[in-house]
Amino acid sequence: MEDIPIIGSGTIGSYLGYLLAKKGYGVTLYEDHEKIGIPCHCTGILTAGLLDIIHLPSGLIVNRLKKVKVVGPDDSYAILRSTDIVLDRIGFDVFLSEKAVDAGAKLVMNH
Repeated sequence: MEDIPIIGSGTIGSYLGYLLAKKGYGVTLYEDHEKIGIPCHCTGILTAGLLDIIHLPSGLIVNRLKKVKVVGPDDSYAILRSTDIVLDRIGFDVFLSEKAVDAGAKLVMNH
């Protein structure tokens, strides 16, 4: 069976690689940087629903939000209740790429 190439080992690429490798597919993750998650391109604010999908080590959860302030382009704002979580984004990407590799995916860095 040929490998399924996945370009980018960020959150989505690594999670997809993990799911496919877990099902027995050959997977190669291609990452153009020398370290997973660096440079960081995204915040670590995610919906708490993520915890229903994947078990995270507690050390990755930096904070749990109770409310957020949403600001509009005219500086108007609303304060909303929230159950979102704040993650260590770099650690989260590393965690997911390690899960993919542990499931059998190959990881090619600097490519």
